[in-house]
Amino acid sequence: MSGKGKIFTSADGLVWTERFNTASGPIYGPAFGNGIFAALHNDGGNFGRILRSSDGLNWSMQATLPIVWGSTAMLEF
Repeated sequence: MSGKGKIFTSADGLVWTERFNTASGPIYGPAFGNGIFAALHNDGGNFGRILRSSDGLNWSMQATLPIVWGSTAMLEF
């Protein structure tokens, strides 16, 4: 994950492949639980989007949430 809103994967740690690009804002707090990868995307305003993937390769944007950036944001799953 990058501060530019991109998600990359690598099988060997040397060659990286871009898997997802939000085209705006950073991605925070990548996590894995119950067979799901999740992260929070800052859209540059006062809203965040949950990013979700079941395999770490294919990502989709889910719910839009009002978030006070600078505070602690947590995802529970």
